[in-house]
Amino acid sequence: MKILLECTSITPGESCGVETFVYSLISGFKKCGHGDDLFINILPGTRDKYESMTDLNGIHVHEDLWQKRFKENYCNSILLQIQLGILRRIGFRRSVEGLFELPRDQWIKACEGETDVVLYPFHKGIRIRYANKPVVIVMHDLRDLEQDPVNFKPFYLDQIRRCKAIVTSWPHPFQLLKQFFPEYVEKFHMIPFLPEPIPPDEDTRRSSVPRLLVYPASNGVDKNHDNLIKALGILKANGSELVSVVCPGFQSQDRARTLNKLIIDNHVEDWISFIGFVPRSHVRWLYMICSGVVSTTKYEAFSGAVFEGFIYGKPVACSRIPSLTCMIDSMNVNVKYFDPDDPVDIASSIKEIIDNPLPYIDGSLAARKKISDITQEKTAIKYREVLECAIKK
Repeated sequence: MKILLECTSITPGESCGVETFVYSLISGFKKCGHGDDLFINILPGTRDKYESMTDLNGIHVHEDLWQKRFKENYCNSILLQIQLGILRRIGFRRSVEGLFELPRDQWIKACEGETDVVLYPFHKGIRIRYANKPVVIVMHDLRDLEQDPVNFKPFYLDQIRRCKAIVTSWPHPFQLLKQFFPEYVEKFHMIPFLPEPIPPDEDTRRSSVPRLLVYPASNGVDKNHDNLIKALGILKANGSELVSVVCPGFQSQDRARTLNKLIIDNHVEDWISFIGFVPRSHVRWLYMICSGVVSTTKYEAFSGAVFEGFIYGKPVACSRIPSLTCMIDSMNVNVKYFDPDDPVDIASSIKEIIDNPLPYIDGSLAARKKISDITQEKTAIKYREVLECAIKK
C-alpha cells in the first residue's frame, strides 16, 4: 500500500500534539513490518526540521521546492508583488491565490500519482483538495463544532461527505461525531495513539525533585496558564513553600507578553518558567524528575500532559472538563480534578498532590497499566485497516 501523509499544515517545533502524532504514526508504520510505501508531503523548507525530530529514512518526502522558491522571490521582489497585486484587482484573484495555496493544485496531482490513499493528520479547518485518491482524515478536538454547531456543522458535513473515513484518537471527539452526525457513524473510528513507547518501569521510580511540577503545552489561550499563574500567586500569598512549575512548549510572543505581566503582577517570577520548545529527550527527563503534573487546559481532545503524567506514574491535577473526564473516569483512576476557571481550586489541588501524593501516584500507575496495551505498532496496524477499507470502497 502506498500511503501519503498530507502534512503541509504542520510546522515542526510549533504544532505540538499534531506533530507528535505524525512522528508516532511514522514510527508505528516502520515497526509493524507490512512493507508499505510511506510518503509525506511537508511544508516547503521544513525538511531539515523534520529530520532533526524524526527518522525519515525509508520515507518518500514530498517538498514543493517550486513553491518555496516562488515565496522567497515574492518576499524579495517589489516588482513581483506589484504585478500580482494588479492581477488580483483585474479579476485573477483566484489564480493568484492558487500560487500561495498549500498544497497547490499541480503539486497535488503529482503527489496523487504516486499513492493509493491520502491521510490528513489532525484535520481542522483545512479544505480537502485531493480528488483522485481516497481520503481519510484525523479529527483532533471539535471545539468549534461543539461551541457553535449552527455555523460549523455545514463545514464538517462537507468534510465527512468528501472523505472515506474519519479517525479520532480519544473518546470525547468520537462521541461528538456520533452525536452530531449519526447518519455517518459507519465512517467513524477511534484509534488511540502513544506519543512514544511506554517508558521502562525504572523511569517511574526515579527520585523526584520536591515541589517541581510540569505542564507541557503551548502558551495558547485555551491552555489557561493565566489561572495557573493566579493559583501560584494565591499559594505564595498564603505562605506556601515555593512550588516550581516548568512549562515546555511553543511560545507565542504576544501571549508571552501577557503572561509575563501576569507573573510580575502576582509576584511569582520564581514559581513558573516557560522554557519554550525543547527536544523530546528534555521533556522525558522533566517527567522523570518532577513531583507531579498539572494541566489547567480548558479544551483538549485529550491532554498530552495528563496522558504522559500517567505513563510516568506521576500525581496528576487537571481540569474537570468533558474531554478529560470522559477518558479518565472510564479508566476509573484517581486524579485531583479542579475547576479551570477557579484559581483557588487550582491552588488547592496543587497543594493536595504535593502534600498527599500517594493516592494519585497509585491512580497514575493504574492508568499506566491500562494504557500499556496501546503501542505504536498496534496503532499503525489499525490505521492500515482503515486505509485499506478506504481504498476498497
